[in-house]
Amino acid sequence: MLRAVRRLPLLVVLLGALLLPGTAAADDTHMVKTLVTWSKRIMADAQAQGRLARSGSKPAALRVATQRVLTDSVGARRALAVEHPSSANGRRCRTIAAEAFDNFATAERELLLALAAGVHGDAAGASRHSTLAQKAADRGSKLLAAAGKLGDKL
Repeated sequence: MLRAVRRLPLLVVLLGALLLPGTAAADDTHMVKTLVTWSKRIMADAQAQGRLARSGSKPAALRVATQRVLTDSVGARRALAVEHPSSANGRRCRTIAAEAFDNFATAERELLLALAAGVHGDAAGASRHSTLAQKAADRGSKLLAAAGKLGDKL
């Protein structure tokens, strides 16, 4: 019995060593699942926002849709911040994705400013903010594509 107790710490260490690689992969996998979940959510809300914009909806409806995408972008950033990827590629993927979501949030803030400027009759301001929003959204899309490629490798 005493011999079995002495071997117990060694057994625990060996079992822990066997389980660690699985845990590390699980951390990367969970982070990628979080990334995909939030990306789909943002895409769905952004598509709804685009439909409203193309249909010529009132500024109030566009503001609500824009605020929803902004909230999603900030939520995605926060969800990624609490993830702890275990590999270097996982950490890089998280960093790039977080920057992408920051760019999406910036784009939505600029769209809110463009809507406000348009409502107040400031066509130049609306145009300027719309241009800045488009640039931020384009950059976010490129970064998210890069994060997705890294995520595929995990």
